[in-house]
Amino acid sequence: YHWLGYPRIVPLLAAWLVSRLSARVGAGIESAERRVLASEEQFRALIEGAPEAIFIEAAGKFVYLNPAAVLLFGAPDHEALQGKEFMSLMAPESQAAIRERIRAQNETGRAVPLMEMVYLRMDGARVPVETMAVPFQYKGQDAHLMFVRDISARKQAEAEREKLQAQFLQSQKMESVGRLAGGGAHDF
Repeated sequence: YHWLGYPRIVPLLAAWLVSRLSARVGAGIESAERRVLASEEQFRALIEGAPEAIFIEAAGKFVYLNPAAVLLFGAPDHEALQGKEFMSLMAPESQAAIRERIRAQNETGRAVPLMEMVYLRMDGARVPVETMAVPFQYKGQDAHLMFVRDISARKQAEAEREKLQAQFLQSQKMESVGRLAGGGAHDF
């Protein structure tokens, strides 16, 4: 074999094979990285474009807010809320329920059901909301992924309906009193 040049060809052949395999593996890794980046961009576009407020709370602070959450809290931008104490924007009457939900979620590792509560805007205005939380790992730490829907319009419509119903009941009472008075006057 020595006279055929195998000792010289083997290292050259090995180097050629290694370079070909490296090129294929490298191309596969690049392709996988591109797919991951495209998936990440698509996910970010979905979250950023969501009509409902979505934010992440970790260690009692806001660590991520989508544009709808920034709008819900009345902040000029997400930097105004980033790192801010999450409970500082929860209405005092909602804080005990929120703490209980966080405790239950930390113990069970499960999502908590939809619940109505009141949040505060940065200017102190009250916002009735429906919220749901899911346990979440964010940058290696335990966190809560929050989905929040502003229900101000629904609450206002309910209040209007109750007001109209009260007015209707009052008019029925007045009509009944009028009939009674009219019947009594007729009998007299």
